Amino acid sequence: MVYDDWAVLSGVTNSYLVTAKVTVNQVVVVTTGGTAYYSFQPMVYSSLPSGPVDGSVLPVSPYQQWRQSQFTVQQITNSSIGGDLADPDHDGMPNVWKYAMGLAPWSAPGPGCVLAGLCQTNGASYATLTYRLAKPAPTDIAVFVDCATNLPSSNWSTNGVIPLGTVDRGTYLENTVRAPWSTSGGKPGFLRLRLSLGGP
Repeated sequence: MVYDDWAVLSGVTNSYLVTAKVTVNQVVVVTTGGTAYYSFQPMVYSSLPSGPVDGSVLPVSPYQQWRQSQFTVQQITNSSIGGDLADPDHDGMPNVWKYAMGLAPWSAPGPGCVLAGLCQTNGASYATLTYRLAKPAPTDIAVFVDCATNLPSSNWSTNGVIPLGTVDRGTYLENTVRAPWSTSGGKPGFLRLRLSLGGP
């Protein structure tokens, strides 16, 4: 067993003997000599090394699979490059948002990822928010639009935000929602886009 391409991992508690082929959709964790190692690469164990080696095969989320496809193992373990909130190309959009929107972490997103607008309903104007989402929509994140009537606010809420529809743009989806209040009465209002990693 060669660990040259493996990274050190701490806190491994669940383990069993590793004897199986590991697919690219899995992370293999191996503990030996009191140190735990992990690799994102597919491995085939034709034979186990001498001495006891315990390990566990852990399922990898779609987001982690995306990270594996976009970064090297070294970049993934460097939180300033492969971290959720890292911005390796310095374009102002962190990795987790690029995953949510179906973008590459090393490319600028371009215009149109989030757009504000107005719509007319029953003669009244309402603020709208249109945002890009990966296609197919990721299953391990949830994207929300919150509203509030003042800033700063501790009362952000999804209550009253109305979905207007989803448009298939071919390589991505485009969702639009509107605010619960009309702009006609001069009432101030704010919308924000928020995501939760791990699903709803």
